[in-house]
Amino acid sequence: MKTLLSAVLFCCLGVSMSAHAGFIAGNPLFANGKTVSLQGLEWMPLTYTAGLSRSDIEDGFTDRFNGVWSANDWRYATRAETETLFGSLWDQTYDGWSKTNHAGASWFLSTFGGLMFDSSYGNSRIDGQYSNNADWLRIDGSLMFFGSNGECHANTINSCYGSIYAADNYFFSDLSEFNVKTRINEVSYLMGSGSLGWFNESYGGNHGIVTNNVAIRKNTTSPDFGSLLVRTPPNAATVSAPAAMSLLALGLCGVALRRRRSVSE
Repeated sequence: MKTLLSAVLFCCLGVSMSAHAGFIAGNPLFANGKTVSLQGLEWMPLTYTAGLSRSDIEDGFTDRFNGVWSANDWRYATRAETETLFGSLWDQTYDGWSKTNHAGASWFLSTFGGLMFDSSYGNSRIDGQYSNNADWLRIDGSLMFFGSNGECHANTINSCYGSIYAADNYFFSDLSEFNVKTRINEVSYLMGSGSLGWFNESYGGNHGIVTNNVAIRKNTTSPDFGSLLVRTPPNAATVSAPAAMSLLALGLCGVALRRRRSVSE
């Protein structure tokens, strides 16, 4: 009986842990108790779509982990949804590089995937050389397609284009960025002062400065690029196959526990 119970409990755990593994949902915290605004949606990490163009994805695709998806399984996050997500990670002060932007940028790259400066599609962090110099320590970043058709460019062969970067240090010079609170350019990062991150309004943010967002051709292909895809989380009221298996396993757990109790009595 103990063997049966152990096997059933293992099955329960395995089924519950495998459902929707790897996707991002809920109300995660990233720093100082700040909540990431996922807006009730489930988000696919960029690592699933790294190296695929938007043209490759829109009519259905096979992701990098061999998941096969039809055109209606996921959709591109709208510009407003992307701005809300990035806005919950941005520190609300500097449009560009700063120490205060690091926490949110680092959370994004750790959770959604940092795709740049390595050949493993975000599976490792390295001392990236940016602009052919070694002034950055462990720089990483991701580029991404997002937005509904026509949101960032009238021609629908183009897509909204976003990016986020983070690094452990920068040694070359002080950095100056636009302070959205004081409305002036000022030093936002002192050379060699530790971690820093980058959010920019023209690349997925909404910082109250400009209204345009950069667009790029949908057929662009690069290992640095992923797609920001979302879907409504599976309805809990609809019992899917994994959910049905979980219920069956839990039922077997109950039966095993009842039998064990009867034997002990």
